[in-house]
Amino acid sequence: ARSCRTRRGGVRHPRGPGRPAPPFAGRGPSGGTHVAKGTEVPLNANAKPGSNAIPDVSGRSVGDATAKLNQAGWKNVITGATVASLKFGNGDVVSTNPTAGQTVPLSTQIVLKVSGGGVAVPALVGLTEADAIAQLNHAGLAYQIIDSQGPPGTTPGTVWQTKPGQGRAVLPSGSVRLY
Repeated sequence: ARSCRTRRGGVRHPRGPGRPAPPFAGRGPSGGTHVAKGTEVPLNANAKPGSNAIPDVSGRSVGDATAKLNQAGWKNVITGATVASLKFGNGDVVSTNPTAGQTVPLSTQIVLKVSGGGVAVPALVGLTEADAIAQLNHAGLAYQIIDSQGPPGTTPGTVWQTKPGQGRAVLPSGSVRLY
């Protein structure tokens, strides 16, 4: 503003709460119009985006979730890591980062965590190692055996702990550690 010899003043832009201003949306004379020296001409520049609460897009397809977030003002939406989920089907959005309900600037990148499906870890604690391995093979899961002495009273040769634990989601063909 100074190099054009205009008066300094506040920059105004037409927008409502949570809506970004359009780039250089003017209300004054159109470009190329001559005005008298000293005339105040509003210049409505695209200001820093506002903030909104992130909508819950869990359970939607990636395309639907992206469209809903774009419609709400976020243009920087990406797909992140695939996660295990028993609640949401393969390819559906499980959650966002930042999380739904959080109020963030519209310039914030939103990462979609997408379900790769899921298999529940079966009840393995107390089974023999061989029986636990058979259960995991039946469920289509891989395993790692961690040689670690269990707490006092643990029967040798039996599984005393799993990671993840019973009922937790693992990606199909994922791995469970047996202790």
